[in-house]
Amino acid sequence: MVLALIGIALAFYDRPFLAGCCIGTLIFAKLIYVPVAIAGVGCVVIIHRRPQDLLLVAAATAASALSVVGILFIRGEFWPFIEGIKLNIAYSQGPFVGGTTRLETWGAHLKLAGGSGLSGQIILITLVNVVALFQLFFSDRAREGVAMALVSLAILPVSLGILAITGLWEHHVQILYIPTLISIVAVAPLFELAARKAPFLTLLTVILCACILGGPVTMNRYLSSIKNFRSTLAQMSTLPPEARQVLAVGDSGTYARLGQNDDLGHAIGLRNWHLACPRFHQYPFLPKELLGEVRDCASKTPVLILSAALKTRDTGPAEWNEFVTDIESLVKSYHCDDVSGVRVCRR
Repeated sequence: MVLALIGIALAFYDRPFLAGCCIGTLIFAKLIYVPVAIAGVGCVVIIHRRPQDLLLVAAATAASALSVVGILFIRGEFWPFIEGIKLNIAYSQGPFVGGTTRLETWGAHLKLAGGSGLSGQIILITLVNVVALFQLFFSDRAREGVAMALVSLAILPVSLGILAITGLWEHHVQILYIPTLISIVAVAPLFELAARKAPFLTLLTVILCACILGGPVTMNRYLSSIKNFRSTLAQMSTLPPEARQVLAVGDSGTYARLGQNDDLGHAIGLRNWHLACPRFHQYPFLPKELLGEVRDCASKTPVLILSAALKTRDTGPAEWNEFVTDIESLVKSYHCDDVSGVRVCRR
């Protein structure tokens, strides 16, 4: 998201080559944000009437993308990167999305990601941009604000389209933060004017807008984060239970982790240990082939961490239950220690 915003900002500051570099890098950092960045940069170029800059943007995008491809090839990571993209596409279009027609599937994606609050967020973003457009009638300084509002309105449907195709979880709605932030900047001159006459009321308005435009992340989430700040910070330097158990086996070695993403940084303190199987989070919706690869890798690993979430499910799928059964059969040849549901097994 930051790269997309920086690219759009560079386009506003007449730096098309650098804007293109941001887009090219974004391909490998967050692929689904690329259409948003392209739409935003392209809109800025059109508004500023500099169509020749599109060639610079395209050239810089290609040059930076090819540079990253070269680095990935040298490191032997290009084809694994492509494989990861394919798996992410399959994941986003998985059977748990629902819908029999394309429209129903798009609606299911939007419902999974944003729920009932998504429409309100879209309406508010649009209203903020409309207010920004009205600045042009009573402020000589508002031209850039109007340009930003037009950019925000241009990339809003692009962001929604991506969400309708790939959205699954509430944090995926963060893609709407790009048009949201641009719309807020667009009305900044109005806030500045209002702050001179009613600073306290203006501050409350800004906070209220931030809360509403924040999407599915509610104020309670922010308050909870502030309340738990110290304990959360302490977790970053505290050995989790599974790490302590692994270190009890030895100062170094090779291990694999089996289970879903129910850990809080299991690898803290395991700097000298080698993770044998790169897929250390497994999910019931993974295809049978991937689960088989994890099982085969784990069977060759001397130390295994089994999370509490590694359980069969009454509702399936059968591939997941088979995977869990195979792992349970595998660890019968291991010696396992159980602490709070997390098992560390060693040969």
